[in-house]
Amino acid sequence: MSTEEFWKEMWDRKNSGREMFAHGTLLVACHASRWNGNHPVDENSRKYIIPAGTKVLITVISRFGHVGIRDYSIDREEHGYVACVFPEALKDLRFL
Repeated sequence: MSTEEFWKEMWDRKNSGREMFAHGTLLVACHASRWNGNHPVDENSRKYIIPAGTKVLITVISRFGHVGIRDYSIDREEHGYVACVFPEALKDLRFL
């Protein structure tokens, strides 16, 4: 599947309410923040860097053009993402 076909399928899955989980590899390092659910948010979030080359889980695609990702230190049953990147920051894309 080409990169273009992959992102078209992501949009099709989003628009039809299907699961969008997919694998990818980061091309660049990015900042991440994981909130533990307590307030205030800033004091209860663990901030860290996801290094370039890390395999990540793509969890959501945004109408603003970015995708939500998380690393594999988080259980798949948890929803959400810890960082947002543009699609160009990812390679080796494939659906679960």
